[in-house]
Amino acid sequence: MASEEHSDSVLFRQVKAGSNRALEELFAKYYPALCVFAASYVNSSVIAEDLVSETFANFWVKRKKIEIKQQLKAYLYTSVKNAALVHLRKKRFQTVEISTLHTVRANCSPTDGMQTEDAQKSIANVLDKIPKQSRKVFLMHRLDELKYKEIAAILDISVKTVENHMGKAIKILKENHSILMNLIKTVIALYLGFK
Repeated sequence: MASEEHSDSVLFRQVKAGSNRALEELFAKYYPALCVFAASYVNSSVIAEDLVSETFANFWVKRKKIEIKQQLKAYLYTSVKNAALVHLRKKRFQTVEISTLHTVRANCSPTDGMQTEDAQKSIANVLDKIPKQSRKVFLMHRLDELKYKEIAAILDISVKTVENHMGKAIKILKENHSILMNLIKTVIALYLGFK
């Protein structure tokens, strides 16, 4: 185990110095296991391979700035996990399950459907009030449950900047508290109507 850590630290120093050979050695050593790890999150070997390849590409591009305070292996696994979570968040917001839409439509009266659409628009309007970067940070923290340090590493910003973005997002949400509370009441009413 200690020899593996020593080997990795030597390879990391060589990568930082610009050695393609050292990067290829790390890639060959960890790529298969990282792909399996990523696939456990995204349920797709193709997407997992893309995410791991992108992680190594970013690792190479940012190699001079990267400071690893843990084992290199742990750093790579954390980077892949974060990439997978970001992918899942994007997918969650970009795609809608058709079957879910059919279920909602089947259980809703026309009035309920309008209320649901109104609720979705209201939520979108509140989120649109949050600046784009602050919104991204907020969703990564609250939906993906990433720590501030992890978000800072992914977005290549400081932890203090992450804190500032979270502060902005929470302030705007508090300013729109009454709108959000009414939405929650609407959703609960709709849910109880389905029972």
